[in-house]
Amino acid sequence: MKRQKSIRLRLLLFSLVGTLAAVSVAGVGLVALFGRHVERRIEQELDAQIATIAGNLRVAPDGELALAREPSDSRFAQPFGGLYWQVIDEKTGKRLRSVSLWDSELELPQDALPAGATHTHRSTAPDRRAVILHERRVVLETPSGERPARISVAVNEAETEQLKAGFGRDLVPGLALLGFLLLAAGWAQVGAGLKPLASVRSALAAVRAGRAQRLALDAPVEIAPLVSE
Repeated sequence: MKRQKSIRLRLLLFSLVGTLAAVSVAGVGLVALFGRHVERRIEQELDAQIATIAGNLRVAPDGELALAREPSDSRFAQPFGGLYWQVIDEKTGKRLRSVSLWDSELELPQDALPAGATHTHRSTAPDRRAVILHERRVVLETPSGERPARISVAVNEAETEQLKAGFGRDLVPGLALLGFLLLAAGWAQVGAGLKPLASVRSALAAVRAGRAQRLALDAPVEIAPLVSE
C-alpha cells in the first residue's frame, strides 16, 4: 500500500512539473506571438502615415518643401506625444517635423536608402524613450528636376510593451484553468494506470486469507508476466 502511494505521488509530481513547464512555455510563446502581431500592426500604421505624408508633400513657390495637409493623428500635435514624423529635404538639408518633436529631431542611421524602399529601425525619441522607426525615400518630380526627400515616422515602443503586458495578464486565468484541467486529467490517468495494481493487491489478499487458491484475473499486458508468476 505504501509502495503504491509512493508511485502515485511520484507520478503526480512528474505530471505537475510537466504541466507547469508546458503551460509556462505556452504562455511565453503566446505572448511573443501576440507581440509580433502587434509590431506588424504598428508597422503597417507607420507605413500608412508615411504614405499620407508623401501624398501631401509639395514644393512651395519659394522652392522649399511643404506639406499640403499634415497627418491628422492628435499625437503628432502634442509635444513628445509618442508619435513623430520628420521630412528631410536631401537637396537643401532642411527639415519639416511634427509638433511632437518640438525643437528636436529623430535620430536616423547612416544607411543607404534607395528610392521607394522602406527601412525599419529601433531608435530613440527626443524624450529618450525607445521608438520603432520607419523611413522611406521618395523622389518628387518638379519642373526643375527631381527632388529627393527622406520621410521618417516613429512611435514609442512602450505602446507595444503595454499591449503585450495586458495580453499576458488577460492570458493568466486561461492558462491557470488549462493547467488545472491538465492536472485533473493527469490525476485521473494515474488512477486508471494504477487500478490494475490495486486489483492484483486485492487478489493477493484473497489468496493469503484462504478465500482463493490462485490469482484469477485478467491483467494488462504490462503486468501479465508478474500475475502469471
